[in-house]
Amino acid sequence: MVRFALLMGTAAVLLFAASAKLASVVALGTMTYWVVGQILVEAFLACWLVTGKREWLAVRVACLCFGVFLIAAIGMGVAGSSSCGCFGALKSNPWGTASLDLVVISGLAFLIAKERELQPSSRPGMVIRGVGGALLVTGAAGVFILTSPLRLDATGLAEARPGAVIFIDPTQWIGKRCPLLEHIGVSANLDHGEWKLVLFHHDCPDCQQVVEKYHDDSSRVAFLEIPPHGDRKESERAHGVWGKLDDGRNWFAETPMVIELRDGVVTGVQDRRRLRAAGLFASNDVTNRPPRR
Repeated sequence: MVRFALLMGTAAVLLFAASAKLASVVALGTMTYWVVGQILVEAFLACWLVTGKREWLAVRVACLCFGVFLIAAIGMGVAGSSSCGCFGALKSNPWGTASLDLVVISGLAFLIAKERELQPSSRPGMVIRGVGGALLVTGAAGVFILTSPLRLDATGLAEARPGAVIFIDPTQWIGKRCPLLEHIGVSANLDHGEWKLVLFHHDCPDCQQVVEKYHDDSSRVAFLEIPPHGDRKESERAHGVWGKLDDGRNWFAETPMVIELRDGVVTGVQDRRRLRAAGLFASNDVTNRPPRR
């Protein structure tokens, strides 16, 4: 029973991660070969563990897989990332994810040490596995539905379910009033005149490069920090207007990003690609782009 519980628990973690990533890909349209590869590998490995075929090999492959996950999570934690992207758009602290990976590896290592207990499944065992697999698939479907991000459109934000991820895509707001203005608190009135709204994360090196460049911009600039919020010295706020998105919601955006406003209406958007092409930052790192591992 302990063996079965450990195998099903490992499969559940893999299916949760795959379902959350898939929900982000479907809702946000951010499909890449790398992300699809992760989803397929996690889903395949979960199914393999559930079936019990060549269980001794499945356990070793899973242990190796989570070892890679652990190294990646620790690397992101050391780099100061606020989320590792291991569960799609859901924010997951790298150190918390690394702890989870370590727990799973410990359980799998226990199974490897008890090699003789990993016997071929009997008929009753297959029935139990079938029931367990059905429950896992049902849970994965629930994760897919509950973790699907919601888009913030130009009409504003409808009442969202608690903990829902709100996806910011300003390219859909051109010629319309910027809906973000309802969710920020700044000292200036961004509904009047021309403004550049700089979206950034406090732990994003690329964002800091863009923020520093816009410090010297002669036009009116408002810097908008996306949660989780960091500490910023007052001396760094000497230029421009500073604001924060409401931290009561789970916002998701690819940063850095610059939104151009005229009387509160979006007239243009500069995404990461355009900002990099303009020489405002040099690295290829992506902060808060789903999903990465």
